[in-house]
Amino acid sequence: MGVERTISHEPKVLPDWAAVRGLLVANGETATLRMIDGMPAFPDEIPDSTWHELRIGMTGGMVTVKRRNGQLVCVTWGTGEPALVRSWNLLNYCLTKATKGTIQTETGPMNADDFAKSVGLPIDPN
Repeated sequence: MGVERTISHEPKVLPDWAAVRGLLVANGETATLRMIDGMPAFPDEIPDSTWHELRIGMTGGMVTVKRRNGQLVCVTWGTGEPALVRSWNLLNYCLTKATKGTIQTETGPMNADDFAKSVGLPIDPN
């Protein structure tokens, strides 16, 4: 079963992959780009600002990020594995933090820090 969360941000704010990856690493997550817009990616590749879809290999499994006007949709398949849920939640947090956006949750929109608390992520404040 696929699950997704939507992150809203200012349309002119581009998600900076280097910043997102830095936040992931600071919080103990290994993230490797696997595909950019349907094409294989080098593990250390930085997508240009025109990307529409990233597939990211994470500790818990694969997560896809789709970019739309002022929104990022973070998708993964299955939620049975705690490691996958943690990776997906952490990526949602990092994308929200990096874009200074809000994430849509079951209880309404939240900023990055409130989202992290709501899903029990122990976030490095740096």
